[in-house]
Amino acid sequence: MHLLYLDESGLHQSPYFVLAGLAVYETQTHPLSTTVDQLLSDYLPEDVQSEPLRATQIRSGAKPPWDQLRQARRWSLLDEAYEVIRNSHAVLFGVAVEREWLSTGENEYLYALESIARRFDGYLRRLYRLQSDPQRGIINYRRRITVSPADRGACATDSTTRHPLGRSMESLGSAVVHLGC
Repeated sequence: MHLLYLDESGLHQSPYFVLAGLAVYETQTHPLSTTVDQLLSDYLPEDVQSEPLRATQIRSGAKPPWDQLRQARRWSLLDEAYEVIRNSHAVLFGVAVEREWLSTGENEYLYALESIARRFDGYLRRLYRLQSDPQRGIINYRRRITVSPADRGACATDSTTRHPLGRSMESLGSAVVHLGC
């Protein structure tokens, strides 16, 4: 089972909406988490080590706990965090959506999620095709998506070959149905 952790990035007033994530095989979550925890313990006091790593906040150093670290130290933390990702078996996914490009009323979250879900499914299919490795995937998206009544029809599934956004997704587990629909 591959787990894809997604999070949005950027400012709400930005002309772009960015959704990105990290996919890891289920047995790699603990080693990756342990490595990140160790990295944070090297930079932060124990009482704030559960702070999420958000590059924008770390770079700016405007808010706690990042305001306690000098710029060179914050950038060093980011460099090490990127190195942890590079050395892991994780796969990165992302999409940037130009908000102005979307049709009136089109949900940017659903659009981005569908785009990444297709790419994640393609990755899992490639594993099967190239390595005969039949894998499933679950997407963990920390934001609750509000679906308009007009979009609810796209969330209907028949539990066999449809994912909640209405496109055929053979490799994604049914748990993805619970992402905002």
